[in-house]
Amino acid sequence: MTKLLTLSFPTQDFPESTEMYFKGSNVHLDYESSAAPRLCFKRDSSASFDTYFSSFSCIQYLRYTVVQSITLQLELAGTFQVTVFALDRNGITTPLAVDNVNFASPAFWSKSFCFDELAEKNIVLFFTLHCQSPQGQLLGGHYCTSTLPHHPTSVALNICTYHRESYVIKNLSRLVHLVKELQNNLEIFIIDNGRTLTNAFPWDHQIHYFPNKNTGGSGGFTRGLLEITKANRFSHVIMMDDDVIIEPSAIFRLILFLQFIKPEYQNLHVAGGMFARETPWFQHEAGAQWEDHVDILHSLDFRETSSLTLNGIDDIKIQYGGWWFLCFPTYVMKENGYPLPLFVRADDIEYGLRNITQCAVLNGVGIWHEGFDQKYSPHLEYFTVRNHLVLSALLNRPAVVADNFVRSTLTHLVLQDYEAAEFSMNGICDFLAGPDFFLQQDEERILQMCLSHNPVWKTFDELEKEGFSVKTTQPLFVTTNNQASFSRLLFKLSLYGWLLPAKGCYFIDQTAPLHLQQHRSKFVLHLNPHTKTGYVSKKSFPRFLADLARLLVLYLRLHCSFTKIAAIYRSRKQELISESFWNKHLGLE
Repeated sequence: MTKLLTLSFPTQDFPESTEMYFKGSNVHLDYESSAAPRLCFKRDSSASFDTYFSSFSCIQYLRYTVVQSITLQLELAGTFQVTVFALDRNGITTPLAVDNVNFASPAFWSKSFCFDELAEKNIVLFFTLHCQSPQGQLLGGHYCTSTLPHHPTSVALNICTYHRESYVIKNLSRLVHLVKELQNNLEIFIIDNGRTLTNAFPWDHQIHYFPNKNTGGSGGFTRGLLEITKANRFSHVIMMDDDVIIEPSAIFRLILFLQFIKPEYQNLHVAGGMFARETPWFQHEAGAQWEDHVDILHSLDFRETSSLTLNGIDDIKIQYGGWWFLCFPTYVMKENGYPLPLFVRADDIEYGLRNITQCAVLNGVGIWHEGFDQKYSPHLEYFTVRNHLVLSALLNRPAVVADNFVRSTLTHLVLQDYEAAEFSMNGICDFLAGPDFFLQQDEERILQMCLSHNPVWKTFDELEKEGFSVKTTQPLFVTTNNQASFSRLLFKLSLYGWLLPAKGCYFIDQTAPLHLQQHRSKFVLHLNPHTKTGYVSKKSFPRFLADLARLLVLYLRLHCSFTKIAAIYRSRKQELISESFWNKHLGLE
């Protein structure tokens, strides 16, 4: 029998994630009695495993793999009623088996199911346990198959990191046992852009370490891909961020899934779900579509059983997957090149649009990520605007796409976020410089220049001491359709309030979508409520006029030259994604 899914439990330091593993009443986890945790029951206590990590997605194995049957094995001690359920796409559960077991000492109970016997509408299998003895234990379990693996699979886990030492070491400590268990099926490549982990971990022939110049996520991940290509022994690669919490069983499940892939799905990519550490049951994204700017499978609450039937079940066209966790065949970079040198932002989008023809999402394959709202900084506008313009050029999108970035820059300017507006304009300038800019760029110098012009973030307490009360300051007034047309026209004629006398202080939530808002503020507090920090901008009409004039010039340049510059990017794309360029750029030659 080959294991497809191994039951796992939350770690002691992350109890908030419990409902991703099991739901129970009057049960508890024992971490002390043995090397592996076990779930302990009392009489009449029960637990259900209709959860993200513990359920089995039949429909996905039916669609993508050659697996013909499934066996559930549970290691139990005590007297239990074991019930196996099938969950259909309408959220209706049907009991498939009910057994009473009585084990005086730990022993295995098992039940097999043939996929042919499961109607296709039965999406997910899960089980429940009801304890009928004074005490009982679930020591572990698996979903297995008697079907033989279809082809060998060897996976390289590619992690790019920059000063995230604690995350990396913690994840490696969680994964080292899995690496040894899977032997030649899994190796880890750590690409250290900060060059701070040299002596931080016992690197060996399965966990590799490469210090790298700081070329951002795109350069770090590409360094990993180059090393993985050079090794020439891997069928697949997983791209994974450094600031995540990984459940090792997710990688185990993925690797075993890949061993059974049907021939027609040899190009299959697998996009991992992204969950926030603060709300560990809440899936923020699992795959996305760029053209419609849609996050697929967004806002699923996995405390609800129905979410299991929605996650990757239907044929949704996924155009790209975030590099917090994305798996793809290694021949992709051999045939279609390496990522673009974009540093951060949109590199995973472009690579997905270039390569993905088939993409799956699997329950149980995902990570917990630090929330993006906690990472916001105005200097990121430079990379966002620049790189999305490159993406639009490569995909031959009309110049109207560029108008959106000009409008967003104007929005920052009107809202007195001068630094963000200037970073955006710098991004437009460097896009207009063409492919040669990217071929010759010094990413570390660019990053330091951006950081040196970043506004100084202060805590809410520090802002209070400077006389800016976060608690009493009102939000910036937003234009509504209910306002009189004359009032709206007046504000437009006054440059959204900039020609009117300034008064008062208002705040903006920098992590929320920004709109072109009219205001007469003398001061604006730019706040991040998630990190409880912010910075203050003061109305400066000379700076506003200078930036507005610069933006107008850039707008005219974009409109006059976008079609021509886009054609140049497309004609020289191969230079930017070639192995020879990256070897030279990373100093590997």
